[in-house]
Amino acid sequence: MTRETNIANMIADIVRCNTDDVHMFIAPCSMFLTNEHFPEGPFNLEKMATLFSREEDVVKFQIPGKIIVKILENCLLKFFD
Repeated sequence: MTRETNIANMIADIVRCNTDDVHMFIAPCSMFLTNEHFPEGPFNLEKMATLFSREEDVVKFQIPGKIIVKILENCLLKFFD
């Protein structure tokens, strides 16, 4: 089972706050890969770079909210099937 992580939330917030008119950020969980444990303390760009296994493009597009709801419903149906 997968679950959201603090680091994924932080990266989503960074992307959303640094991209005009973006209200949602969705990324495949394979985008953030590391076996490293990050100790308490400052989190710099060098540490963040270890999270990414490969270069990824960020794509921005508009999609109606009702389509997002259908996508999420479909994912949940498959998850509980």
